[in-house]
Amino acid sequence: MGLALDRSKYAGVPACLRERLFAFVDRAETKEVTLGDFTWEYLDYRPVAATGDESSEAGDSGLPVVFFSGGAKLPVYSFAVIEALGQQRRVIAISQPPCQTLDEHLRGVEAVLRHEGVSEFCAAGSSWGGCVAQAAAIRFPDRVERMILSSTGLAGGKAVSVMLGLHLASVRRAAPDKVVAGFRARALGLLAGGSESTALWQALFVDVFDRTFTHRDYISLIETQMDYVRRWAPLVASTPWAKPVLIVTAKDEAAGSGAWRAALQKAYPMAQYCLLEGGGHHPALERAEEYRRVIGEFLAGV
Repeated sequence: MGLALDRSKYAGVPACLRERLFAFVDRAETKEVTLGDFTWEYLDYRPVAATGDESSEAGDSGLPVVFFSGGAKLPVYSFAVIEALGQQRRVIAISQPPCQTLDEHLRGVEAVLRHEGVSEFCAAGSSWGGCVAQAAAIRFPDRVERMILSSTGLAGGKAVSVMLGLHLASVRRAAPDKVVAGFRARALGLLAGGSESTALWQALFVDVFDRTFTHRDYISLIETQMDYVRRWAPLVASTPWAKPVLIVTAKDEAAGSGAWRAALQKAYPMAQYCLLEGGGHHPALERAEEYRRVIGEFLAGV
């Protein structure tokens, strides 16, 4: 089953970006696993050669990459990152259902891995998904071979926890439509950021976000972020990690703070660090060639 888009909504998107998105969704297979009250939807994205296309150039080599989605929950918003990860690796890109804790989410991730017969893997995540990838490495230390953390950081501390708690209390009382609309505006502003890809993000949000993202999803996002800050971030900061890590960010990154990003480097002092000249919060789209090169070399062990 393929990922469904209403392609009529993308007429105003530059042809190169529109065709890139459509090619991605045509190749990605949508699957799901149910555990308890939740269903984990995920995309199974394979290198071109693994699809049987005779014109393909890439082959499926090495362990699969398990990709964790950002705050808007669905992997399609990170399609350019998944493209880069999938140059020569199979990518299993997992959405996050409305769990309250990362333990709940990671139990579902384990069910997905069991369903797909995956034992060892590379963990990757962008934005909030980078935080989830850090937790996955703590949860599955013997199964994660390497990590790719893109456009993310390491947020922790009592002040952040208190701030999230106050925010959670307010959104629980607020009108659901206003909460979702507020998050929509912030997320779209972060991704678009005045870039040439603005029309693409606007179309994706009209097509996908407006029919999939709910008030409960946003509450779950804040709940799991609180859980990360209180439980997982201290573990990441204090647990030595000897396996390869790639941290990718951009000079004009607008999400989080400088301290948030510096804390991530401190947690992984031996990480390969790549600072791109630009690209904002989604350099995989804005600086595709450079981003793909960095990711490809890291996964190849260069």
